[in-house]
Amino acid sequence: MSSCPKKAGRRIAAGWLVAGSLSALGFGFAMSCYAGDLPPRAGSGSATAAADTKANALVATVNGEPIRQWQLETAIPKETFAETRQAASEMKFGRLIKVIALRQFLKAQHIEVAQKEVDDEIAKLRKTPPSAGCPCCRYATLDQYLKLNYMTLDELAAECWNKLGVDKYLEARWQKAYAKPEDVAKLLEKERPALRQKYMKASHIFFNIRQDPNFEKDPDGVERKKLDAAAQAWARLQKGESFAAVARAVSEDQMSAPDGGYLGYISPVGYGTEFTKAIKELKSGAYSKPVLTPFGVHIIKREDLTDEDIVGVLKDDFNDRQADDMFDALDRTTKVERPGAPASAAAAKK
Repeated sequence: MSSCPKKAGRRIAAGWLVAGSLSALGFGFAMSCYAGDLPPRAGSGSATAAADTKANALVATVNGEPIRQWQLETAIPKETFAETRQAASEMKFGRLIKVIALRQFLKAQHIEVAQKEVDDEIAKLRKTPPSAGCPCCRYATLDQYLKLNYMTLDELAAECWNKLGVDKYLEARWQKAYAKPEDVAKLLEKERPALRQKYMKASHIFFNIRQDPNFEKDPDGVERKKLDAAAQAWARLQKGESFAAVARAVSEDQMSAPDGGYLGYISPVGYGTEFTKAIKELKSGAYSKPVLTPFGVHIIKREDLTDEDIVGVLKDDFNDRQADDMFDALDRTTKVERPGAPASAAAAKK
């Protein structure tokens, strides 16, 4: 088990949205990743290589759209060891297959995304960089994310477009399935009792024990330090500071802290026995004393679901299923051809 608690949220199947809502800040450049046969824009560090015959060699086609060798080499530093370079290139190849196939699908569904929408997503990510691989940690900066994932600005722009496009596609599916207010009302009436038992809204102020750099050599000392920090946060709450303000100031959950510790709609069993017991004992609007769990120390705030929240849960679940169906179909139907090799749809699953 990860040392970070699990969070509920919309599933995005098997890497089809690789980077999420990311791109470059302050750009007006053409998204050259949408036209796989074009070299990168000037200044990206690969224009010279793209002019070279070897760099322009055809690596594969995705439903007929080409991937060139230079696309697998951009953003990989020249000094990278050969073995690492090969692994990074293979990762970029798999990523490009998914980006191209998903964009092709969305275009076929007549989905469009405006440049301003992409810019707005970028601005958010500059303020709150993407997840660093666990539910409570972020990269220090967006630039760090780009560097460590061997990504160019153009690649990020394409993935940002896809993420926004998927959101629009799923919204259209929901609106079609529940076109009338009475359709939503019937669904709500049917599902309300069960969902109020299963889910609740939660926020927490979190102090991470197991991912502290000193945990292995001094676990008891780290635990004491985190319990003391939680006690200080509790004292601030007792003096009248708002839960959200304290969470923003001191919570070590980098994903929820900017939102005042808000975790969203959760099934508390995913956070362990201690968390579940504590939150079930709270009334709506109340918060707990510091609670020690296998993940760290939490101060937990509970809120019951409103009807609006329940519709949100139902919509998330609907979107999960629609997205799974969409990505499964792409896995089955994406046709990847490499020079001298038979066509295969399986490459999209890697």
